[in-house]
Amino acid sequence: KAKVTSEELIGEWRLDYFIDKNISKNEKQKRYIFTADRLTYNSIRKNAKGNYTLQPKSGECDWFIPEMEKPIKLIFKKVTTDTLHIKEMRGENPVTSVLVRISNK
Repeated sequence: KAKVTSEELIGEWRLDYFIDKNISKNEKQKRYIFTADRLTYNSIRKNAKGNYTLQPKSGECDWFIPEMEKPIKLIFKKVTTDTLHIKEMRGENPVTSVLVRISNK
């Protein structure tokens, strides 16, 4: 597992594809915008934002969205400086998404 730090996450990322699942053009519009402690998610259907805590060694992240009772558990794995795997750990079959960096701001 390649470690990932909050500093490496900072910027805007685009959903490129899902591992083992087809992706639509609409899904490719999804954006993840990270600051040092906040994640903003934008898609055609929904938007969400909230603070997150990251365990750099394991890549485990808890994302705290104010409207939700419990945080969303995410697992990050750095592939390259500009490519990231993100797995949302909810539901029976979590899907791994591949994100590509589109800006550092």
